[in-house]
Amino acid sequence: MVETIGYLIQWIDWELVISVGVGGLITWGVSWWFYRQAGKELKTEADRLHDLDAMILRWLEIGGDLRVVRDEQGRPVALKRDISVVDRIDIEPGVEKIELRRAKERKQNDDPH
Repeated sequence: MVETIGYLIQWIDWELVISVGVGGLITWGVSWWFYRQAGKELKTEADRLHDLDAMILRWLEIGGDLRVVRDEQGRPVALKRDISVVDRIDIEPGVEKIELRRAKERKQNDDPH
């Protein structure tokens, strides 16, 4: 067995082993550097998009039609739209008519001004 190992070591091209090892280390180093650069750029872009999302949600809330539902940490989790509806059902012979109107529109129609 010792003779076999000695015979194999005699035939190993050490120059090739060292050059493959050095090439692997260089490849790892360059890949690691580009990975870190890409990670920094991704973090910057994600932060920018987070700020834009927050701004858009604030604009939607100010408009009054939508309400942003937030979790315990204050992060938006859903949009909620509240609509007031007035139902009126008129029954005529053989015809059922359903009219749905927003409470705002009804108030404007009933307002004499």
